[in-house]
Amino acid sequence: MKISKTFLAAAGALVAVAVATPALAASGTSDWVKPMADGATSFTTDFKTLGAPIIGLCIAIFGLWGCMSGRIDWSRIWLFVIGGALIGGGPTLGDAIMSMW
Repeated sequence: MKISKTFLAAAGALVAVAVATPALAASGTSDWVKPMADGATSFTTDFKTLGAPIIGLCIAIFGLWGCMSGRIDWSRIWLFVIGGALIGGGPTLGDAIMSMW
């Protein structure tokens, strides 16, 4: 059985995190998780800011293409709309879940 280098690297990183997390939590400083929380908040805000206009642009371009070609694939339009809802609602839902902890 051959084990890939990627698997070994991922397993090593997982072990390092599993060993370091209790040590950081026991060190007495309560702000050891603050950089990760700030990064997650920044990611969700930036994801909504960038994702919504991109989905809107895709819908507009697809609509123009549909007008020029004379046919519109409605299943693809619904995928754009559902993708936009997930981009807008997903990070908000994640923030709501994180605020409950």
